[in-house]
Amino acid sequence: MAGRKRRTLTAPARIVLCLLLAGISGYFLYHCALDVLTTFQLKEQIAQNKSQISELEDEQTALQEQKEKLQDPEYLKYMVRGKYLVTKDGEQVFKLPTTQDDS
Repeated sequence: MAGRKRRTLTAPARIVLCLLLAGISGYFLYHCALDVLTTFQLKEQIAQNKSQISELEDEQTALQEQKEKLQDPEYLKYMVRGKYLVTKDGEQVFKLPTTQDDS
């Protein structure tokens, strides 16, 4: 095996091989960058969705409390009389002006 000659690439073949490897490396780096960008976008969307879920849960709790209150006949009378100015027979309602604090 001592007489075996080692084969070497010519200069144009080396250039082509280097360009090919550089192109493949660039392709993989581009797709890695896209994956990183997608990951950041998904994390941002997850954070927004968690915030929205929290707001909706708070709203659901408030609506559930309001539903329970509206099932109470005394509270319902209070609301109808106060908010909508419903009166009993013979009652008079006087609406007084309210003062608003503009500070």
